[in-house]
Amino acid sequence: MSYRVRFFKHLVSSQGRQFKTLQGNFEPIEAKTAAEAEVIAEREFQRLRRIPAWQLHADSVEINSY
Repeated sequence: MSYRVRFFKHLVSSQGRQFKTLQGNFEPIEAKTAAEAEVIAEREFQRLRRIPAWQLHADSVEINSY
């Protein structure tokens, strides 16, 4: 199955409104499950950013199959 995995950072505007901004988009990721796709995307996100944990640059992950 193919998955799209997106990483977001949650921020607050100068008007006090919360919004999220895309930090990374990975697709298509071929995996058996959404959990497996998430692990693959997390590793790639960390490798590209040269960081030990994806949470340093993002607050949430969204996974969609297609």
